[in-house]
Amino acid sequence: MKRVILTGGTGFVGANRARRLLRDGHEVHLPTLRLDSVFGPYEDPGRLLPTLIKHGLKGTLPPLAAPDVARDFVYVADVVEAFFSVRMP
Repeated sequence: MKRVILTGGTGFVGANRARRLLRDGHEVHLPTLRLDSVFGPYEDPGRLLPTLIKHGLKGTLPPLAAPDVARDFVYVADVVEAFFSVRMP
């Protein structure tokens, strides 16, 4: 038996692969990272943070969504660190 870390195990293909590994007696770990709004270099200029910066530099107010809309933003380097920190227990 070997220990296997399987990313993407919640999708159709990954779930079937996990099922087969478990059936064959392997120890399977399925880390799940839910990424919402990743931002960083080379981001599309029409997205929120580049728009905020552009309007801030001009001294104008940007168009914003409804006040009841909430988003979590995470910097791309933090996402990379999170992926690297996922490891076998």
